[in-house]
Amino acid sequence: MITHNKIIIPNSRFGFTAYADHYHYGEQEGSNVPFIIFVGGATEPSVYLERMETTPDIIVKEFERIMPATLTSADLMIVPNPMREDSDYSSDRQDFRFHLFFDLMTKTQNARPETIGLVGYSLGAYLVTALAFDQPQVKSVAIIGGTEMTSAVEESESVPQGKRFMVYGNGDDPLVMEAYVFMKMVIDRGLIADVELGDGGHEFNDYVKNGYVGQAFAFALPTVKG
Repeated sequence: MITHNKIIIPNSRFGFTAYADHYHYGEQEGSNVPFIIFVGGATEPSVYLERMETTPDIIVKEFERIMPATLTSADLMIVPNPMREDSDYSSDRQDFRFHLFFDLMTKTQNARPETIGLVGYSLGAYLVTALAFDQPQVKSVAIIGGTEMTSAVEESESVPQGKRFMVYGNGDDPLVMEAYVFMKMVIDRGLIADVELGDGGHEFNDYVKNGYVGQAFAFALPTVKG
């Protein structure tokens, strides 16, 4: 069984209509069902609005391709990046966390999951890294073509335990060097992190073609399954 719900928040804390796509797989519901959250990269306002009328089929296909047969139920939420232009990242960090947990997840049957796995693309990497440091339910984080995740670490006052990070970068992605700086920062804080480098540039489709989007979901899933 697969259900899909386009969650729309007309008066969001970001000052514009915000939304996300939620998919539920299987018969089981409740807090013990793993919740995977994908956070996209920054988009132009016009593109953001256009995507409100569509579904993120490419991302869903990659998730379903690697979802193991042993995982009978799961929640997947795909959140387009709602960060404002020329925004203060630290302010958006808190706004996004509240948006996710109080605006979006409360519209599902799994509002307080016990474990969460995160995948972030481009500027979405900042948001998922911040969530990993701020939320104990987050167990594993996969980053694709990420940027500003080092800022999320620097802003964090405490170091959480038991977190796993994997960063996927491409050789022609101009953001790739941050992956290695981020890996060192995370390891220096006693957490687990690694980087894998592939072919292609920064475009999301490049990461689909080289298999890194699927690998990112696969990395986020095992620990979440427990």
